[in-house]
Amino acid sequence: PGVVSQYDNMRLAQGLGSLSGLRFKLGSLEVCDLLTALRMREGFSRSEWQGLKQVFDRFSEGSSEMSVWGLSRALRWVGHPCNLNRLRDVVADLDIMGGTSAMFDFRAFIKVLRRCRGKERDRAVEAFRRCDIKQYGVLDRKQQAAAFSALGCVDESGQTAAWILHEEDMMKEDAFVQ
Repeated sequence: PGVVSQYDNMRLAQGLGSLSGLRFKLGSLEVCDLLTALRMREGFSRSEWQGLKQVFDRFSEGSSEMSVWGLSRALRWVGHPCNLNRLRDVVADLDIMGGTSAMFDFRAFIKVLRRCRGKERDRAVEAFRRCDIKQYGVLDRKQQAAAFSALGCVDESGQTAAWILHEEDMMKEDAFVQ
């Protein structure tokens, strides 16, 4: 592995290429540029950002803003269903536009999505840790089923689907949370 140039640092910040396996020598300006790029995209990669823009355009019906109903439908579309009461709480927590607007621009959509995703991750971590009784940092298949069930990941009969359980007998927290 070679040393990464300033050009490669900028490509990484812009999400234009994979630089895995390389060592980085970042100066303070490059670190600042990288952090600025990530902050501007709220932690989403460039391809995620573009996909989310397409979702926003779909549910805002081509407008520069979407209603709370559009926001709720868009969140559901990307896998983060959020009832209106919970959505109201998320919007109030973020204090988007003073929490009084019924319309949301793309940046507000991204902020709400990021918060919903973070809350779901927190719920998954909590479920994992609750089922990891001996605190080994892994769940066996029975504990996995209990944790997935606690999160509502069950089929029509209330059972955890076999395909959702880890192929191995044990699952680590990071794999479960994904």
